[in-house]
Amino acid sequence: MLRRRFAIGFSGILWIVCGVVLFSRGVHCLADASQALLTHMSLQCPLLAPASAYTGSVERGMTLLLCISVGLGLIKGRFILHRSAHWVIGHICALPPSFSLRNVYPGSYYFLLFFMVGLGYFLKFTSLPLDVKGVLDSIVGAALINGAMLYLRVAFTLRNLKQSRAWSQLDGE
Repeated sequence: MLRRRFAIGFSGILWIVCGVVLFSRGVHCLADASQALLTHMSLQCPLLAPASAYTGSVERGMTLLLCISVGLGLIKGRFILHRSAHWVIGHICALPPSFSLRNVYPGSYYFLLFFMVGLGYFLKFTSLPLDVKGVLDSIVGAALINGAMLYLRVAFTLRNLKQSRAWSQLDGE
């Protein structure tokens, strides 16, 4: 049986792990695209080539794309994924004090997870250019990491609240 704080913290850690994996995959795709562009291979880079021309070098173009990806990911995480996190936290807090793992998320959330994983595999095996894949993975990874912070903030707040209640009971208040 699980407790609320553990389920919320577990959700946050899960989002962070997925975000780090996606972000690192995006950085590797961008690095591979920049390496291919540096060696003058006939690789199409619809995002990296103009960014490199604008900044003056391939490395700075890759850095520019990463900064834009992180910025867009933070915006997505703040305005879209925070709503999803609030919704799941509200669902977890509405559960009884002790519950099983399969009750942590509602059924529609499992459908959303399945859809997102399927979309990730679809993008992995499509013939999109490496720089586009890298930017998309970096955006989603940064958004997941940003959204995970809400889960962890709530889990730590619940822990501190529990500790302060226990302290006040020991103190005799």
